[in-house]
Amino acid sequence: MTILSDPLYRPLLEIIRSARNGVVYGGKLRFSHALVINLLYRSGPLGPRMKSVLEATKDHAEVLASFAIIYKIAVKILQHDAFLGPKNTQLPKFIAGCLGSWIVYSGHFNLFHGGITHQITLYCFSRVLIAVGKILLDNYLGCFQPSFTNFAGDQITYRDLTSHQQKKLKNMIYNRSWKYFAILVWGLVMLIYDYRPQYLQSSLRHSMAYIYDVEMDIRPLKPYNPLKVHSDDNNSSPERTTSQYELMRIKNGIGCTTSATRPLAPEKSKPKLSTDRCSEHTCINRGKTQPIINTEDSFDSELYNYDPPKASIVFVLDIELVTSDNAAIEMFQLK
Repeated sequence: MTILSDPLYRPLLEIIRSARNGVVYGGKLRFSHALVINLLYRSGPLGPRMKSVLEATKDHAEVLASFAIIYKIAVKILQHDAFLGPKNTQLPKFIAGCLGSWIVYSGHFNLFHGGITHQITLYCFSRVLIAVGKILLDNYLGCFQPSFTNFAGDQITYRDLTSHQQKKLKNMIYNRSWKYFAILVWGLVMLIYDYRPQYLQSSLRHSMAYIYDVEMDIRPLKPYNPLKVHSDDNNSSPERTTSQYELMRIKNGIGCTTSATRPLAPEKSKPKLSTDRCSEHTCINRGKTQPIINTEDSFDSELYNYDPPKASIVFVLDIELVTSDNAAIEMFQLK
């Protein structure tokens, strides 16, 4: 008699096999999902992306295998004669499931990846909710025996229906309940996204923003000359105000940003600043980027009226502007 056929080692072999199946199932499921996500939606070198795929696969396999081991051990112990006994099959499994979820899925011990445990728990919650609804419907139909009217106009109870008619009735109730459930869920999620979007899950919020936050600007786009920073007062457009644009990103590390929203100062009265004063506030010092964050307290309007020497050329380098309601345009000068 070998170990595989010996009844004494059967519980241990069942635990090992459950853990093996958890590793295999978790590895297959997470590897395919993480691989597609990294190849389609991530950028960068292939090596780090494949490393993250393998790490996610390992974390998912560890979660399923660990829960399987804890659950099977707890069930075997609770079904022993010294505890609940082998005849009681439902309560030991409920207690074992609670114990395993407390160790693995609750995050109390911080032993496993929190994102994966959240995903698995929410997946199980949706399935449990639907299963509980079906169980309650079956109990209601079996206990209260509601009556129905057939095509002939006769009143018949639920027990008088054939098995095919009972199954058809349940499917009709499931489909109608699902219809109202889907309407309520999508109405609530769109309401929450408009009212308090920060409480939605981040990936759901980002996907909804990508799909639904679409606005078209029908105004014609005017060509922008990056070499022409200053314009004459007569030719300046009054529609271009600082509240219509937002400085989103400055490439190549050139320029500085301010935390306060300020309008552009007019070109009238351009007092010249000393060399020392200019070097204190400028962002670019002989080719090196030195960002300085100005606040409302330290803001000096003369800095924005500073007229560079005639030998200098004024540039606006690769500044990306996006429509907004409360932001400012910053000008940057490079000698």
